[in-house]
Parts: sequence; C-alpha cells; structure tokens
Amino acid sequence: MSIGKWFRNMRLQSKIIMLVTILIIFTGVIGIYSIINVNTITENTELLGLFFIPRVQIGGKITEGLANIRLSGLRHMMTNLESEFKQHEDAIAKDKLATQKAFEELKPLLRTKENQQKHDLMMQQWNQFIDMTEEILSLSRSKAIIASHTLDLAREERGEVADELAKNLEDLMAVIERETNETVADSMTAAATGRTAIIGILVALIVIGFILGIFIARNIANPVMELVKVVNKTASGDFTENIESQSTDEIGNLMNAFGNMVKDLRGIIGQTAASAEAVASTSEELAAAAEESASAVHQISSTIGEISAGIEEQTASTNQTAASVHQSNQAIAQVAEGAEAQVRH
Repeated sequence: MSIGKWFRNMRLQSKIIMLVTILIIFTGVIGIYSIINVNTITENTELLGLFFIPRVQIGGKITEGLANIRLSGLRHMMTNLESEFKQHEDAIAKDKLATQKAFEELKPLLRTKENQQKHDLMMQQWNQFIDMTEEILSLSRSKAIIASHTLDLAREERGEVADELAKNLEDLMAVIERETNETVADSMTAAATGRTAIIGILVALIVIGFILGIFIARNIANPVMELVKVVNKTASGDFTENIESQSTDEIGNLMNAFGNMVKDLRGIIGQTAASAEAVASTSEELAAAAEESASAVHQISSTIGEISAGIEEQTASTNQTAASVHQSNQAIAQVAEGAEAQVRH
C-alpha cells in the first residue's frame, strides 16, 4: 500500500490529529533546541561573569600593583627626606597588600592545572620580588657608596625578577584572554547556529505544513465537490451519474453511501417505469375492449331502434286494421238495421 493511498484511507480525524502532532513535534524540537542554545549561552555568560572577567580585572590589578611598587621603589631611591621615605614605603606596603590579595583571589579562578602551576610560579617570583623590594628599601635609606653599588645590583636583580613575573603574568593573561575569546566565540557560534537551525526548522515546518495542508484540503475538497455535483444532478432528476470512492475515510464512506442510494433509486425508478408500462399496456387493452363494447352497444341500439320502428309500423297497421274492422262493424250494423227495417215492413 502506497503512502498516498494509506493517507487517503485514514479517517479525517486521524489526518487532523497527525497534522497537529507534526506541528507539535516541530514546535517541541524548536523549543528544545532553543533551550539547549540558551543554556549554552547562559553557561558561557556565567563563565564570563564568574571567571573570565574577574581574572582579567585581577590580572590588571596585579600588573598595576607591580608597576606601582617598582615606581614607588624608584622614587624611594631618589629621595633623601624621611617624610618621603615614609610616604613611598606606605604606598609600597599598600600596593603589596592589594597585589597579594589579588594573587590570592586569582588562584581559585584558574580552572586548568597548567594555569594553577603558572600561578604558583608567579607567587614564588612575587615573594622574591617583595623580598628584593624590602632589601632595596633598606639599602636606599643608607646612601653609602657600597650600599649604592649593592642597591644597583639588587635593583637590577629585582628588575629581572619583576620582568619575568610580568612576562608570566602577561602569558597568563594571554591564556585567559584566549579562553575568554573562545567562550565568547562559542556563545556567538551557539547563537548563530541556533538561529540558523531555528530558521531552518521553521522553514521546514512551514513547507511540510503547507504540503500536508494542501494534501488534506485536496483529499477533502475534491471529493466534496464531486459529491456536490452529483447531488445537484440528482436533485434535478438525473439519476444516471455514478459516484464511488476508493477511500475509506468519512468522506469516502459518504460518497459510497450516496452512490449506493442513487443506484437504489435508479433501480426503483426502473421498476416503477416497468410497472407503468405494464399498466399502460393493460389500459390500452381495456380501452380496446371498451371500444368493442361500445360498438356492440351501438349495434344493439340500432337493432332495438329497428325493432321499435317495426313495432310502430305494426302498431299503425293494427290501428288501421282496427279502424277497418270498426268500419266493417258499422257497415254490418247499418246492413243489419236495414234488414230489420225491411222485415218490419
């Protein structure tokens, strides 16, 4: 059985239920896919908010702290006033605490083992940098020649440590930036893919719904139009049209039932016509018999008329005979009277 025939034989209610089910399935797919993409974008947004953005901010604080400490140390070495010594040492202590706190806040935000190992290395370099800074501050207060030479060496060593620390921090920030860009790109890709997929599913839904709608409409409208045509002809008295359907749905059953009704009516009309012809034939025979009876009655009437005329003639003759007899009787009576008179004389 082909798909088209199977679909035509489905009940109308089943066709509508199937169409609605398809629409619901496609709508569900769109909804599920949208939820998945929204969850992906939400997770990436949470990652950006909880990890990537704070790491970038903390990295900026560490970089700023290193730069401020190095600048304050340089100013400390260039001054001779105790008040300025104190001012720069306080600034270094403040930046030290802020940078130390930033390092502590950064480690829980590093999700990979490689980044955590790099953080531990930077912490070692940081502690070394702070120790060298303390030594430089101590040497900076004594302006001795020997101290000045040692100060230069310590400053160079601290500069190398600071440069290496800054380079590692820059590498870590590059990794964080790359991860951030990947997360943003992943979110954008998920959004673009979701948008494309949703548009594709919607287009497919429209096309499938349009095709199914046309198919169902044709399966309903065409048989109904054919049925209406036959009904109009039947209503005008034309019972020659035959209608039948291969479909077993409600409309197909209606068409077949109406076709059977037309066939039955055509049979009844045929039987009625045959009966009418028989009645007409019998009527013709009765009419012929009636004509023969009328002719016989006419002949009988003519015969009765002739008999009546004969009777009238006989009656007239009888009357004439009676008159002759009467006249004879009168003549006889006169003769008799004459004879009697002669006898008397």
